[in-house]
Amino acid sequence: MITEFFKACEVKKVTPTLAEVKTVFDQIAKNKKEKKETFFSAFDRFTLMVGRESDWDEDTYIKSGVIRRQLEAFDKALSFENLNAGRMIDYLSYLRVKRDMWNTTIVKNLGFIKWFLRWALKNGYPVNQRALDFSPKLKGTDGKIKKVVFLNIEELGVVLFRRTLYF
Repeated sequence: MITEFFKACEVKKVTPTLAEVKTVFDQIAKNKKEKKETFFSAFDRFTLMVGRESDWDEDTYIKSGVIRRQLEAFDKALSFENLNAGRMIDYLSYLRVKRDMWNTTIVKNLGFIKWFLRWALKNGYPVNQRALDFSPKLKGTDGKIKKVVFLNIEELGVVLFRRTLYF
């Protein structure tokens, strides 16, 4: 809008006054306040835009909807401004306690939310950097697979025999 204003002044060959420029800036600020999107409308926009760009399959759209409903159930008034590291901890606790999720699922959901937050930051939303930097250490999610040891029949017999001696 400001570029159009200056272009119009240039075409008319007039120099705008400070008051005119201030009026245009005030109008831009007013329009931004009126167009302020909510966290969830931005999430819907992310789903629509990135879903098309990345050619999501049906399962990814379903996952996006599930995560949106979980976020909304966690806090209907969630906003970019109040989503910080502390709220992320609260959200993880909510998923663990109220939704009875495993840490591996929580980490996947957190990854999807961070994808959304990176997109939002790139598109001019006021994302709290602490929410993006949030990286919890959850057991069983480090990606290291522990070697499973199987006992043969003889070893199992020895173990069972030793247990009976101690009880």
